[in-house]
Amino acid sequence: MYQVNDRIQFIDNQFATVRFVGQIPEWGEQLALGVEWDDPARGKNNGSVGGIEYFKTRQAGAGSFIKVNNKKILNKRVSFDEALLETYGVEENQIGAAIRIGSKKVESYGFEKLNKINANFSRLTSVSLDFKCIYTICKGRSLLSLTSLVKLDFSFNLINDMGDIWSALDKLRTLKELNLNGNRFEIIPKSNTIHGLEILKLSNTRIRPSDLKQSVLPKFPHLREITLASNGYTDEDDLSFNFIENVDLSFNGLTQIPSVNCLSLNLSDNKINYIYNACTFKAIDLRYNEIDSWEFVEDLQSKSRLRELRIDNNPLFEGLEEDEVTVNLIARFECVDDKSAQEEGLRKLNGSRLSREEIENAELYFISKVQKGDYICNETSERWKQLKSKHNVKDEIRGPRLNEFAYHKIRIKVYWNNELILDQMLLNTNTIMRLKGSVSRKLNKSIFSFRLYYFLTAEVKQYLDDEIGRIGDFDLHQQDIYIAIEANHVK
Repeated sequence: MYQVNDRIQFIDNQFATVRFVGQIPEWGEQLALGVEWDDPARGKNNGSVGGIEYFKTRQAGAGSFIKVNNKKILNKRVSFDEALLETYGVEENQIGAAIRIGSKKVESYGFEKLNKINANFSRLTSVSLDFKCIYTICKGRSLLSLTSLVKLDFSFNLINDMGDIWSALDKLRTLKELNLNGNRFEIIPKSNTIHGLEILKLSNTRIRPSDLKQSVLPKFPHLREITLASNGYTDEDDLSFNFIENVDLSFNGLTQIPSVNCLSLNLSDNKINYIYNACTFKAIDLRYNEIDSWEFVEDLQSKSRLRELRIDNNPLFEGLEEDEVTVNLIARFECVDDKSAQEEGLRKLNGSRLSREEIENAELYFISKVQKGDYICNETSERWKQLKSKHNVKDEIRGPRLNEFAYHKIRIKVYWNNELILDQMLLNTNTIMRLKGSVSRKLNKSIFSFRLYYFLTAEVKQYLDDEIGRIGDFDLHQQDIYIAIEANHVK
């Protein structure tokens, strides 16, 4: 029989937490389970049906009701010992060949057989028990046999009490890496002991930062790497932990770089477009965010001392050739040859190590493009002054000055079917193609499947079909523009 807060797994490897056990009028005497799905998209309600609230979901719309005898529920539930025996239990037959014991109950073996099996366990350095339907560690007799274990993958199981994990770790003193991804812990007690764990993975656990600070991190004073991806964190969450060398916060909902005390920070696949505080890290991954201006890049340069940067696949770079992106980034950061003994300076960009020749060529090319008016740059910045001084650049020869115009922003509002789908500040120099790229991500449609237009008068439309044209070339006044989308147009 299921109880509230039990974890359940389904045959398609989806997971949910039981929030209600009982009857609902729609199903008569049939026992119902009210569940909250790990994937909210599978939910149908917030825990209410027929106007009656039976439970509350923590994520909006993640609730559903299912019958207790639903055939899609994977009814397998095993202990840690049973899963370990099923996966790694072998014994020797008379001719020395290994025989797999399979999934028989631990109690079905005599002490002599178990001793032989435990002797095999003592040689294991890595154990993978992901998706094994483990709901309890129980007494965990076999844990004491894992005397050489360094790495344990315990991801996507059914344990809901972190106290069970603490008990297991107290017996696994050699363990250095623990993967708990995909588990959802309803109970997270403080531990009275510490452990020498160095790598901890807690992605897709929805663990609260307060629980991390109060109950989890104090147990691991030697932790050097933590993974917290896909936990739904936003800018409102306090992620200021004590120093950890490597922190992974990818696939969350952050819009600004958080104040995290680390050397390497992974923020890929968030919504980053703003920097608030000075940054202490030396490496950062900002791929697949919402960075759309060179001002952000220059702000990052001034507030950090980066050695490694990944920032490709952002709206800012749409329509630009890879070489153009590289030149602009190298020139805006103080870069050094990767082989240099110099401590400070960016030496690895978008996965590639930088050389002295590449850096010098990029800087000189960038300077020439700025002077011709082809690239925009904040010419009052310290970085621009450094470039001019380094390459002995004079100001006599100038092309058209774009800077004041380039740094002016226009507020763009895009409507579709009378619904506002985009409200964004864009630089005058952003292209129509870049605007269309932002719209296409919102609609999940190809940029060739729609057109953008605005009204010159109440009846006259002006289409934005010049995709390489700049936003500033059109009569779009800040705070007073209206752009709609014509769907079903194929260019």
